[in-house]
Amino acid sequence: MHLLYQLKVKLLAEKAGLSSINPEGNQFVLRFPDGTLPWPLPDLGPAVRVGKAALWMSLENLDDWQRELLEVLERLGGRTTDNGRRELTPAVNLRRQTTKDKRRTTNDG
Repeated sequence: MHLLYQLKVKLLAEKAGLSSINPEGNQFVLRFPDGTLPWPLPDLGPAVRVGKAALWMSLENLDDWQRELLEVLERLGGRTTDNGRRELTPAVNLRRQTTKDKRRTTNDG
């Protein structure tokens, strides 16, 4: 069973464009080639935080980390619909609001 799980993780990670998944302490580090993150990123849930060059998935407070890892990888890789078209999960806007954006929002009202 463990070998099948590892194979599934490897296939999903490849589909998501990851170059590696490594344990560090009590978390997994998900890295993309060249240390760049693809944008926009889908909503990956509360266990995942976005770093400058990698995604960090905390294993604390997770009852089933194996299932959670598969779900994160599936969200990263998008899903395929019945007609074969790729369907991406909704993206999260992680861009910080600039002073110019704040002025624009204030002046619009």
